[in-house]
Amino acid sequence: MSAGWAGRSPITVLTCCHGGSPGHYRLGPDNGRIVLRTFREGLGARAGHDLVIDVPRWSGELTVNDDKTPASIEARIDMTSWIVREGNGGIKPLTDRDRREITTTARRVLSIDQHPEARFAASRFAPAGDDGGRSTGPSR
Repeated sequence: MSAGWAGRSPITVLTCCHGGSPGHYRLGPDNGRIVLRTFREGLGARAGHDLVIDVPRWSGELTVNDDKTPASIEARIDMTSWIVREGNGGIKPLTDRDRREITTTARRVLSIDQHPEARFAASRFAPAGDDGGRSTGPSR
C-alpha cells in the first residue's frame, strides 16, 4: 500500500447489526452496502477525481464467533452493477459523460465481460465506526 492510501480504506462494507449473536448471517443489498473508493496520487492527482462507487448487486455471509466477534466474511460482487456516485476533487466537476467513460474503462481494464463476478473473503477485521468495518483478505 502506498503512502497515499494511509488511513483510507478502498472498500467499505456497511452492514446492519447482527444483534451480537453467534452464527451465520446472509448479507446483501437489503441489509448492507458495499462502497468502493478510489484515491488520486501522482501526476494525475490534480486532474482526476477521488471516486465513490456503489455496488448494488452483491451477496455474502458473515460468521460470528461465540465471543461475538466476526470470524469471517465472504462476498460475491456483480461487477456489472457498479454505479459511479461521486467524483471529488479534480480540475472540473465530474459529469455524466465522465461517469460513463469511467464505467467503460473499468469494464475494459478489469475484463468484466469475461469475469462478471468478484469474490472476496476475509478473516481479519478492524472496526470503522457506524456499524461498518475494514477487512483484509484475498480477492478472487
